Amino acid sequence: EIGPQDVHRHKQLKVLVGPDAPDHAAELLALLESEPELNDRVIAAQRVGQRRWNLRLESGIDVRLPEDDIRGAWRLLAEYQRDHEILSRAVGTIDLRQRDRITVRLTEPGLQEVQDRDNQAEET
Repeated sequence: EIGPQDVHRHKQLKVLVGPDAPDHAAELLALLESEPELNDRVIAAQRVGQRRWNLRLESGIDVRLPEDDIRGAWRLLAEYQRDHEILSRAVGTIDLRQRDRITVRLTEPGLQEVQDRDNQAEET
C-alpha cells in the first residue's frame, strides 16, 4: 500500500480509477507501453461505463479512447503526435471514439488564438 507520505516516490505510477479498472489494468498498461512516447505522458486512466478508458496526460489533455479497436486508436494518436505534434498544441480533449475521425477540443486560450487569427484575416 502506498500512503500519502510515499506518493512522491511513486510518481511514475499511473492512477487507475473505476470499479472494474483493476480487472482491465494489465491490458491497458500493455496497450500504453506499445507507444512509449505517449505512455510516458499518461498520468491517469479512468474506466468509463465498464467498457472503455479516458486518459489524462501530464499536460492536462484528456484522451477519450473507444470501446472497440482501442489499439488502432492509440496507434493513430501516436501517428498524429509524430506527424503533427498534436500534444504540443493548445488542446484540451482528443476524442478517438469515432472510427472515421479524431475530434479535438481546444483549450480556451487556444480557441481565442484561432478566433483572433480569423479576425485578423478578415480585416486584411
